Amino acid sequence: MASAPNELVGAEQRHKRMKNCVPNQPGDRYCATEKQDIIQLAAGSPCPVLPELNSFSFTTRVSSEKEGNSEGVSSSMSSKKRMQLNAECEDDEALIADSLKFPQICESANPTSNSDEHIVVVRGGDGLPRFGEVIPGACDALVDVSLQLVADVDNLTFKAPVSCVYNPLVYAQNLHIQYIQKHGGRRVEALLVGMNPGPFGMAQTGVPFGDSNFVREFHGLFGKVNSPEILHPKRPVHGLDCQRSEVSGRRLWGWARDRFGCASAFFNRFWVYNYCPLVFMEPSGKNRTPDKLHPSDRAKLELACNKALIKTVSILRPAFVIGIGKYAAVKIQSCNIAGVKTGDIMHPSPANPQANKDWVKKVEGQLSELGIRFDQ
Repeated sequence: MASAPNELVGAEQRHKRMKNCVPNQPGDRYCATEKQDIIQLAAGSPCPVLPELNSFSFTTRVSSEKEGNSEGVSSSMSSKKRMQLNAECEDDEALIADSLKFPQICESANPTSNSDEHIVVVRGGDGLPRFGEVIPGACDALVDVSLQLVADVDNLTFKAPVSCVYNPLVYAQNLHIQYIQKHGGRRVEALLVGMNPGPFGMAQTGVPFGDSNFVREFHGLFGKVNSPEILHPKRPVHGLDCQRSEVSGRRLWGWARDRFGCASAFFNRFWVYNYCPLVFMEPSGKNRTPDKLHPSDRAKLELACNKALIKTVSILRPAFVIGIGKYAAVKIQSCNIAGVKTGDIMHPSPANPQANKDWVKKVEGQLSELGIRFDQ
């Protein structure tokens, strides 16, 4: 497989920088690039994201005047510029540590905000954010998981009949990070885990179950998708211009739209994530799913994927981790994640005959049996 681009910053480096990074709005990219950007770091409960941040929770201000917009540090920023800003962060660390006082913060049920200042209180009755509340640092931590997973699977090789492998976390990184920044970063009731990218979904857009129409219209994401370094002639990548619909994605995101009305309401309760980031193709272009890989290849892949899944759960702190289909459910069980309820729902793939009639009704029934309720 192709090496990850040089612009992918190592997780360890970014974790170090996060001591100076503070959140602005849910889903924003954030980095305190100037000392005046930081209002205060407030003493708080243990950070649910990174052990090295256990002595902090965050209140924050990011200067909209300096950035020129409300988006924080954009994922489209050049690698050189991002490195420069990060260096400025690290230079300010000693000054910040010396000058900041640590006032107490109240335990409010909801974040409050006004214009350029956004305050996040992360403590609930059980020490965790309530469902739908922002988890400080979570968006960057989720991006770190993605980047580390890219590194962990980059040198894996796969025996025949696999002849070509795509990793949309690399060539569709722009849209994938947008997905995290716009919709992620909140504590969710349930983490929904798919198997791996479909050839006309995430393989095209970088978004789990990412049918191109829903990525544009429901998620509101736009941008360029590059071409994989090695392109299978029968599996071109057209990004958001892909004309073929992914039925699984159309069903999943169609349910989210129809049930919740908008993406924000859905992502207050759920996060959708693919267990494996890779797409496997045979010489004919036929899709080969991870469960059909050679056992030795599958074992190495699943080791990396398990690690990423466990980290994702530790960031989002869901009450439920639910496999979309049996394969994902089995992988969830193999991780032995403590403190969550697990289960599975029917995969929306048209290859599953049972999914081709009343999929929504069946899935909501399965979710209800697991303990997830919906208003009628």
